Amino acid sequence: LFCAERLACRASRGRADAVRRPFSRHQHGSQVGVRFTKAANMVTGFHHLERTDGRTTTFQRLVGQFGMSLITLALIIASHVLSIDVNLDMEAAGLNTLARSFSTGQANIARYVTHILFSWIACEVTMSAVSLATLRLFRWAGAIEAQGGAGPLRRIIRPRADQDTVPRVAESVSMFGYTMTLTGIALDAGERRRTGHGLINWKDKGSAVCIYGVFILVTIGLFFFVRVDIVGGVLVAFVSRLGKFVLMIALLAYLCKFMMQATYNHVVMQRQFLDNEPNYTLPFDRNAASFRGFGPDQPVPETRTMATLRAAVEPLELNGPAGDAAEDDDDVDEAAEMREFEEPEERPIDDDADEHFHGFRFSPWAPGTHSYYLRGWRDKFLSLTTKVQRYRWRYFEGPRAARERDDWSMRLPLVIAFFAGFGAMCFTFLGCVSALGAMLLGIEQIYLEIQALQGGGPLPAGGPFWMVYVIHFPIWMPFKSLPPVALSHLHPEFLIIFRMSLICTLGALVSIRATPVYLLLVLVDTLHHRWRLGSAIPDGYLTVDGGRFDLDRVLIYEPPPRRIIAFLIRLRGFLRLIWQALIKGFAYQCGLYGPDGTLVPGTVASRRSATLTAAPAMPLRIHIHTTADTYQNPPAVAPGVVHVLDIRLLLPRLRHLSNRDLFEAMRRL
Repeated sequence: LFCAERLACRASRGRADAVRRPFSRHQHGSQVGVRFTKAANMVTGFHHLERTDGRTTTFQRLVGQFGMSLITLALIIASHVLSIDVNLDMEAAGLNTLARSFSTGQANIARYVTHILFSWIACEVTMSAVSLATLRLFRWAGAIEAQGGAGPLRRIIRPRADQDTVPRVAESVSMFGYTMTLTGIALDAGERRRTGHGLINWKDKGSAVCIYGVFILVTIGLFFFVRVDIVGGVLVAFVSRLGKFVLMIALLAYLCKFMMQATYNHVVMQRQFLDNEPNYTLPFDRNAASFRGFGPDQPVPETRTMATLRAAVEPLELNGPAGDAAEDDDDVDEAAEMREFEEPEERPIDDDADEHFHGFRFSPWAPGTHSYYLRGWRDKFLSLTTKVQRYRWRYFEGPRAARERDDWSMRLPLVIAFFAGFGAMCFTFLGCVSALGAMLLGIEQIYLEIQALQGGGPLPAGGPFWMVYVIHFPIWMPFKSLPPVALSHLHPEFLIIFRMSLICTLGALVSIRATPVYLLLVLVDTLHHRWRLGSAIPDGYLTVDGGRFDLDRVLIYEPPPRRIIAFLIRLRGFLRLIWQALIKGFAYQCGLYGPDGTLVPGTVASRRSATLTAAPAMPLRIHIHTTADTYQNPPAVAPGVVHVLDIRLLLPRLRHLSNRDLFEAMRRL
C-alpha cells in the first residue's frame, strides 16, 4: 500500500490538482510520534566515530567521500540540528516525549525525519518552514532524493542496505545527521580549546536536557573525551573509551542522587500542607457549575498531543539485513544503557475517574506512593555497579586505559570539580566502585527519611518551609536561568482529568489556577513556547541584571486549548512525584528554606544540565517577597542574600481564555 501511494504521489507531483494522501496529518501523527528504538542492526552513540573491532565507521566513510570539506558540512548540519527552531518544530509536531525533549540523540533525529518524509510523500502543503528547511538541507547534502527516497549517501552510510522504506530512509538520514552533529560539536569544542572561540554560534542553539543529550554534550564539549583532529591532512576521530564510560556512570549516579533529594523536598512540602491545612478544599463544584450553562457535557477530547503521549511507549521496529552497521559487541551502547533512566510516560487519562464524581478530595495515599523512581531506584543504582564490574577489563585495564589516565592529568582540576562525589580516583576500578558505594549510602539515608515521612513521622525542625526553584535554560553557553521563585505550599495529588466529563475537567482547571504549583508549570510552559526556551524573553520582563521579574510588565500564559489536557497530565505527574528529574522538560535546582530565609542544610537538589559552566550554588540566605511593592523596590539586604519572588504574585500577570471561550474551543477539538 505504501509503495502504491508513493508511486501515485510521484506521478501527481507535477500536477496542479495533486491528490492528497488518503489519511491526514492527524491520523499519521501517532505513527511518527512513536519512540525510535535501537534494533539489533543499528549503531548508536560514538560507534559512528570510532570502533574497536577495526571496521570502518560512518565518520571514516564520510571523510573518504568529502575529505576536508566535511568540516563545513558538519558545522552546517550541526548548527541546524541544534537550533531552537528545530527543537520547537519537533515539539509542535508532537514528536518529543517527556524523556526526549530537546534531545540531540539519533532517536529524535530519526523520529523527526520520519515525520518529514511522511508529510513530503503525502504531498502535504501544511509542512512548517523549519521542516521544509530540514528536508532541503538533507537533500542538498545527498542524504535524501527529490522524491523522498534514499539519496546517494545511502551507499556510503549503509553499503549493504537494500530496502527503501520510510523507516529505512529515516534511519540512514539519522545516522548521517547524528554523525555530523557529533563531528560539528567536536570541531567547535576543539577550536574553542585552542583559541578560546568556537565555530558554532550557540546564542540561538538549544541544549539537550535528556540525560543522554547531557552525556553527549558534556563528553565532547567539556571534557574533550571525544575529539576530531586533523592528522596528516586527514580528519581523524579519537574517543576516550574509559573517559566516556566513567562519565556515563557518574552522570547516572548523580541523577539518582538528585531525584532522591528532590523527591524528599517535595514529600516534605506535601506533608507540611496536609498537616497545616487538613480541611483545605478547592471551589470545584462552583467552577464546574459555571460551565454547565454553555452547553451539554461530553467526554474529554483526545487531542493529538495526548495520542502522541500514548504512542510514545510503542517501539518503531526496524527489520532488514544488518550489513555493515552490525553492533559492536566489544563496547557499551550508552543510549541503550541510559534508556532505563529516562522519564516514564504517564497514562494520558485517569482511567479510574468516576464520571459521576462531584466535589473535591485529595488522594488518600501518602505523598510519593506513586513515584516510579521510589519504586525501583535501588535496582537502577545497583545496575551501575554491575556495569562497572561487567566492563572492568574493557575500560579500566590495559595499556589504552593507562594512556588515557595520563592524558587526563592535565585536566585533573576540571575532573575533580565535576566529579565532586567521585574525585580523581573514579578513573580506576576500585575508586569507581568505592565512590558508588559511598553515594549509595547517602541515597539510602534520604530514602529512609522519605519512608518515615510517608509513615506519619515528624517533619524536620525549623518549619514552615518554603520551596525555592531555579529553572535552567536549555542553552549550552552562556549559562542562564530564570529568577528564583518560591512556593509556600504544595498540594498532594488530586483528581484533575475526568475522562467522561469535559465540564468537570475544566472546573478542576479553573479551581487550581491560583495554586502555586499551577503558576510554576505555567511559567515553565511560557518559557518553553512563548519565550522560545529563554532565547526570546521580551524586553523589560526581567531586570537589567536578570535577577528579578518586572511585575509591571511580565506576562505568563496558560497553554492553548489544544495543549491543555497534556499540560494537566504533566501537572498530575508532578504532584504524584512520578519522576522529579525535570520540570516539564527543564532542568532545575531546588531547596528548602526556613521562615527566616535560611537554607535548610542537606536539602539542595541540583543536577548538571547540558551547559558549559555549572549552575551557581543555591544561596545560603534569601529574602522572600510576598508583596509586589517590596519585590519591585527591594530593600537593602546583607551581601549574599538573594531576592526571591513568591510565585503567587504572578497570578495577576496570568493570561487565559474566558470560561465560555475555553469551553467552546475544547468542544471544537
